[in-house]
Amino acid sequence: MSSEIKPNEIVYIETYPRIGIARVGNSKEYYIGPEIPGRNDTPDAGTAEEGFKDKDMKVKRQAARFRVYAFGENHEVLGELNSDNGFELAWEVEVANKKPSYYTFMGRTQPGAFQAGNTTLRNPTVQPTLPPDERTDCIIAPGPKTIKSNSKQTIDMTGHFKGSAKKPVDVYLGSIKVDDKGRLLVLPGHGSSYCIDNPEDPWPLILTDFDNPNWVDDTCDGTVRARVSHGKDTWYSDTAHIVCTTPKYASAIYAPTTLYDVMENIYAKKKGNGDVSSVVGEVEYWRDIWDLIQRPVLLSWVNGQANGGHGPGRMGNFFDPEWQKKLQSTLPEHEATRKIILGRMRLPYVDETEVARRGQAFKYFMPWLSGDGGRTTEGDETTFSSVTELQYARLKKWADGDFVVNPKNRPNPPPRFEDIKLEDQPVALTRASLEWTIGAPLYPGIELSWNAEEPETYDLSAEALSLGPLGFRLNKSVKPGELTRYLSLPWQSDFYMCRNYWWPSARPDAILSQKVLSDVTTQYGWDAVLKALNLSQKKEPSPPADALANHVPWERGIHQNYTDVYSDQPLFANTDMVQNWHKLGFIVRVDPPGQNLPVPSLLPVERHPTLPIFAETQRQHPHPQEMKRGDDVQNPNLPVFALNPQALTSFKAHTMSRNIEFCMPRPDNRASKPPPGGISGGIPKSDWGGKWGNPPITTLPSLKKHLHFAMAIELSTIPLYLYAMYSIKLPANKIKDPRFWDPVTGAIRGIIAEEMLHLTLAGNVLKAVGGTPKLYAQTYDDVKIFPTYNMVMPGRVPKLEMKLRQAIKPNFDTFLGIELPQGRDDPPAGADEYHTLGQFYEAVKDGASRATILLILTHLSFHRSHIPCG
Repeated sequence: MSSEIKPNEIVYIETYPRIGIARVGNSKEYYIGPEIPGRNDTPDAGTAEEGFKDKDMKVKRQAARFRVYAFGENHEVLGELNSDNGFELAWEVEVANKKPSYYTFMGRTQPGAFQAGNTTLRNPTVQPTLPPDERTDCIIAPGPKTIKSNSKQTIDMTGHFKGSAKKPVDVYLGSIKVDDKGRLLVLPGHGSSYCIDNPEDPWPLILTDFDNPNWVDDTCDGTVRARVSHGKDTWYSDTAHIVCTTPKYASAIYAPTTLYDVMENIYAKKKGNGDVSSVVGEVEYWRDIWDLIQRPVLLSWVNGQANGGHGPGRMGNFFDPEWQKKLQSTLPEHEATRKIILGRMRLPYVDETEVARRGQAFKYFMPWLSGDGGRTTEGDETTFSSVTELQYARLKKWADGDFVVNPKNRPNPPPRFEDIKLEDQPVALTRASLEWTIGAPLYPGIELSWNAEEPETYDLSAEALSLGPLGFRLNKSVKPGELTRYLSLPWQSDFYMCRNYWWPSARPDAILSQKVLSDVTTQYGWDAVLKALNLSQKKEPSPPADALANHVPWERGIHQNYTDVYSDQPLFANTDMVQNWHKLGFIVRVDPPGQNLPVPSLLPVERHPTLPIFAETQRQHPHPQEMKRGDDVQNPNLPVFALNPQALTSFKAHTMSRNIEFCMPRPDNRASKPPPGGISGGIPKSDWGGKWGNPPITTLPSLKKHLHFAMAIELSTIPLYLYAMYSIKLPANKIKDPRFWDPVTGAIRGIIAEEMLHLTLAGNVLKAVGGTPKLYAQTYDDVKIFPTYNMVMPGRVPKLEMKLRQAIKPNFDTFLGIELPQGRDDPPAGADEYHTLGQFYEAVKDGASRATILLILTHLSFHRSHIPCG
């Protein structure tokens, strides 16, 4: 085909998008990422393959597509260059994963972050004296890969990771290929994360949120370059970049601030010599204001806080026609409305607003998200997110009434990329790629970390500034692997930890479950559900709307951590997320045919049927009820939810907890003799009084005595663990460094914290039933409270000897004896003896439930301490 673009008119060429975003998936199938601003459609929409998962319920990969555009002498766009118009393209892609070689994560507000001497290295025992860029044993770098526009091949990008192992392992970071016009497609990895310590155990327990030694994942970033030929003419493009990152589970939902917003703000600030307000220009409502104001309403489908203020029927639902009238109006009577909204916005994070922001470090101000300084902490301005200076400057002009409303800018993205004007296409590609990303908070982030907020990351040359959005690009000095090296290792660890106040537009927090949707549909009918879902403001009672406001955790079915606070606790949920991330469902926009809905409906689909779910309430334990695939939410006959007794067996009950809730009972429920040593696997929940013949705790004095035993047990373990922990010798220069992490002492310290918590809980329960905790008494109520070593664990059958000694193998055997879960063996019939702590606490739990009835009776009648609990 002859060329439609005259080669002699081409002055230079460029590759777009400037930053392409690819997203991992465990499926071989893929779809092309967003290329039209305002559109993030469900992949393969309108076909039998529609959905973010394939027919086997595996997550499809999002590929990034790159195009080449020709520019003339005055920087005008001449057109796209591809094989259809006679041009030959050759692509070079180089990616790397440098997370294992970099420093342990520190937030942007922490002094000295990512500077040698201030931050420890990840994998600190591997090539510790080399700079991060030279630690080749910890860098996965496949090297440059090339492909031509007429190629039919798929070229893999596979590197190697050695860590502290003797031999390196292969790590697949993705592939490259071309489409039918010679455009480049970058396919990411499969979301694989694992530890190389033991090939037989690729997913050991994760102990830190961001920095896990000898772990590797297949996220990466790198450079994209193009060479274009036509006859004897050849042109070379500037460097574009590719980021291969995590899935985006909340389709069609923006973050309050995106990476495009961040990049636009940095260029505006540079152009205005630090003063964004001087270059803000004309503010147009649909383009500059509504684009931002709609975001909390969209977030209401995936975040409980947003749902409470901006969800269907809420006062802050800005899709309401009355709101729309006020928001677009420049009339004086609507000025107060605009200024109230501005007054709720947190000031941008700049030095000039530090004092004022400190006064805004509360959840009253928006966005209600954590900041670059960590989890929301009232009074600490670094831990609350804010919009960019440019976003705020536009809001201020709007609040002052200095704006216009152009109906042509009302959101109505074209169905095809070719429908976008040629001169707008290059910028559209960059914007579409980045507008679905996370621009704040960046602690550490999803696609990029807080390096995205650093001006040095970008090309801020006079030439780039003169081109406006056409010139937005990263600094040429940014090497492969440097964009993502700040992020969590593995990515799933932080992906679990950061919920509620972090990134609900990427990983949902609280969602409308399909079970609730099904129940409400059955009770009220589909028409009533549609009306409730699209209720802009509730002006009268609406039972369907109230029922649909009951949202559930998106990640239900993933094992829960003991605490959400960053500490030395083992991170069971993070480990479980590594293995089950692909089973979680996606949130998609649902627009039933023929319905003109004022508010978009974003509902869950494609949750894997083998993933257990929690009871349909917030933060509850897993429940055996399981749902079907449920990707037909547009159908009024929503799927029913079948009971799946096997669902519990797939739930990983961690082996360190003494409170295992989900072990399946033996089919015969018969008593069995204890095995040698008196300890076995999981024991089913049961009625302790009668089934095994073991006498229940039936009186208040008996319950109080057992609770004193509980305090003695917990107290006896604490010096044991402390002695072992302090016997471990740490590097002298790291002892006082709070950022230094030793996994062994950290694990023991986490157990100590748990034992202190158990001691407190036992004392609180004792106090609640009328007892008096005596922590330092030698004996109390015939129970020896204060521990003396060497000793035998109180009440233990068979006896478990406890000695104060260093962290040696016999001591760890004792620890395992203490922490091993309750056994399948039964307590001795007729004896107040227990083979495991789990059996003991089940008896206490049963006695406490009986005591509840007893306390009510004694309150209503008179004090009799020996009224039977049963």
